Amino acid sequence: RRKKRKRRKKRRRKKGRVQRMLAIDYFLVHISFDTFVEVQ
Repeated sequence: RRKKRKRRKKRRRKKGRVQRMLAIDYFLVHISFDTFVEVQ
């Protein structure tokens, strides 16, 4: 019997997605902080 290892490659894609989400979160926080300083 041969085990299929194709499913493992698909899991790798999630890491890139998480990194991108973290970058967007950091970006949004940075912008909100800048606007907060401007409002004050």
